[in-house]
Amino acid sequence: MKKGLMYKCLLFCFATVFFLINIHAGEITIQGVPCKGIYLSKSNASHRPYDDKAAKILQQYLQKATGKRIPINYVSFAKQKITPGMIILGQAAIKSGAADKKIFKNIKNGGFAISVKDNVVVVANLGRDNIISGVYALIEAVLSVEFLASSRKAVITEPEIKSGRDVMFKAMNLSRGPAFKFRFIRAGEAIGYSSYMLLGDATIIGAKYDNRCHTAEGLVNYEKYKDSHPEYFAMSANGKRLRKKADMRRFDVHFCTSNPNLKKIVTESVIKWMKADPKAKYFWLCQGDGGNKYCRCKKCMAMDIKPGIISDRWISFVNDVAAVIAHKCPGRKILTLAYVDLETPPIKVRPAKNVIPMYCPYPNNWSNHLAAFDDKEYNAVGIKTLKGWTNVTRNNLGIFCYPSSCPEPLTIWPSFYANYEKIIYYAKNNVIGMDFCGLFPYERGLSGHNSFNELQRYVLSKVLWNPSLDVEKKIDHFMKLYYGPGAKYMRSFFKLIHEQVKVDGRHYAQHTEQTKRGFVTDAFAKKAYAIFEKAEKATKGKKRYYNRILKEKLFLLYADLTDRCRSNRKISVAKMSLYAKHLAEFAKIAKMLKITYFGRDQTPAKWFMETAILKLNSGCWYNDPKIISLIKTPLDTLGATVPRCQEKIRDGGWRIPIKGLVGSVSLKSYNYKCPIKREVKLLRRKSSGQGYAMTYLFLEQTPSKPVSLNIEGLDNEKKLKARIEITVNGKVIYKKAVPFAKHDWKTHSFNIPAGILRKGKNKIEFKNITPDIVTQNEKKYVEFISMRRKNYKWGWFIISGISFKF
Repeated sequence: MKKGLMYKCLLFCFATVFFLINIHAGEITIQGVPCKGIYLSKSNASHRPYDDKAAKILQQYLQKATGKRIPINYVSFAKQKITPGMIILGQAAIKSGAADKKIFKNIKNGGFAISVKDNVVVVANLGRDNIISGVYALIEAVLSVEFLASSRKAVITEPEIKSGRDVMFKAMNLSRGPAFKFRFIRAGEAIGYSSYMLLGDATIIGAKYDNRCHTAEGLVNYEKYKDSHPEYFAMSANGKRLRKKADMRRFDVHFCTSNPNLKKIVTESVIKWMKADPKAKYFWLCQGDGGNKYCRCKKCMAMDIKPGIISDRWISFVNDVAAVIAHKCPGRKILTLAYVDLETPPIKVRPAKNVIPMYCPYPNNWSNHLAAFDDKEYNAVGIKTLKGWTNVTRNNLGIFCYPSSCPEPLTIWPSFYANYEKIIYYAKNNVIGMDFCGLFPYERGLSGHNSFNELQRYVLSKVLWNPSLDVEKKIDHFMKLYYGPGAKYMRSFFKLIHEQVKVDGRHYAQHTEQTKRGFVTDAFAKKAYAIFEKAEKATKGKKRYYNRILKEKLFLLYADLTDRCRSNRKISVAKMSLYAKHLAEFAKIAKMLKITYFGRDQTPAKWFMETAILKLNSGCWYNDPKIISLIKTPLDTLGATVPRCQEKIRDGGWRIPIKGLVGSVSLKSYNYKCPIKREVKLLRRKSSGQGYAMTYLFLEQTPSKPVSLNIEGLDNEKKLKARIEITVNGKVIYKKAVPFAKHDWKTHSFNIPAGILRKGKNKIEFKNITPDIVTQNEKKYVEFISMRRKNYKWGWFIISGISFKF
């Protein structure tokens, strides 16, 4: 067949399919008049991307509902009259006069207004991205659906939108304005968050990520200047200029803010960036990540009004850049972090009008993210610094918040009410915007950050628009739509996990960077699993709701199987069958959801090994033969998986690699005030849930003489020594202060008497038995996060090597 004829045949086929689809397509009418299409104005570069996106979203959903694709038209309303059947969006609505400007008088922060009258649909906005929020609100109204959850690849509505229906726009007047000018969260436009297009795309200036806050690596080319101009970068306390760590993924080098050439380079970079990204309004200007890296050169130190408070020098630096920006790029805003060393507000310098400090309620001054205003204990210092910033920012403060667990996205994280209470406080204290560091949606191997992720994203968005709404009713509303017949049970579980934070005598506290064990107790687990049993029964046969309940159960299973696991001795022989069943269920659900990310420095294979002592091979974890076997026969599989990691050494003894030590905390390296040692195990005090480790030694025959157990390790750097208990096959061979040095790695030999080790499998256990409660006399040696006495940063020890000599 000739090419020309072939193309004609293909064209005919496509035309036929398009014709047949449209024959059966539903009708789109505006108060009875056929819809002509969506009309946009060829507006300027700062507005058009938003109008374009809004138009495509509306076109997509109308086509999804009716099967009919209406055209998008770009017109000049100086020539085009408004006629029945038009849908007019964004700048076109303003320029054509279709939107009455009076309606915007009472709308906060450039929200949106929708009107359907005289057979014309109008969606108008003043803020750039609010046209997108307006279009989603229009879709909800005209299709009688609600957007509940969103990710980069999918948006969930209830009910589902089914094709082939007619759509009619009825008379309508609707207007809304958000309480906060910007509300950033990943992939949240459909549920009311701001578009990330508002944030400057930092890849334009060479940064690794498009809209992340740490833009220093793009603003100043480190590789270009590190050798020729090291003076551009911060001087450390030892008088040397900071260097980027070769093994650091993040850019952690800070600037020398007193260097005029450095300031000029930063200013030129920001101007170039702003001109190259006209659609963006907000641009991040920040130091490298991390704390205690600020410049100690004489000129920078002279800029500090009070030693130790460096916010004045940094805000002064940013203000100088902002002054040039105000002239050359009017209307643009600079965002900068009030973070770690910069958390304390400036004493005299005030941010310029086009500078928005983004205050970070970050550990350690905010060491409880499960309770908002824990001002007597964990968050007292943080609350004080927050109030200081609200006093110095002229109602121009933003918040960079931490609503979820950064290192453990699969765990239970009962922070909803803490996040809600903070937003209410921010609204009352003239905070103008928020950026959520976390609450990532379900996508790309990630479960969604922590328990009730979709609920938090949905409800908190509604609060950001209307802080006075009845939040309990909004939670009930979401539960009913999202979980269907299982809603009342999921509401019970939601209540249960948040009650644990405030249980009398428990006061469970945790911050976003902290990995902490012990949330799941026997009593809690019994109640929680009973609730899920009822929820699963209520939704059986209703896959849409049933799978959502299983997804939420994943967080319970992970938290339980990590808190109470085989490797930390919290699972007795009598409980092993139920433990194996729960482990298999976790694997089954995680496999169904294709979860590949278990957490920071926590691969799936590592988690299964360190909690269940189940050794997986390389490759995709849920296709591993052990996992397939676990799902089919849980107890049999688990019973046959004791790993053999030992290696023979020259003198006839055995060495246990650190990877063969199960439990405790795995560190890739440790070198604080001591030589660096890689791949080590840290054991914290018992109540941390990270104070136990164990391994097995397999012998071909029973030793007839005592055996020497040689352990290389390090004690914590505080004055008092940690305590250790070593057990072999249930017999305690040592129970005293750790014999290791404070600032150097030393090996100590422990005697295993004859008759304890035997042929076959031998269990070796290590426990941190350092008391939790610090005496009055010991207080001066302890670095407290807060007034509470449980401080897991004290009383630890590290094991870096294990061998047996016969």
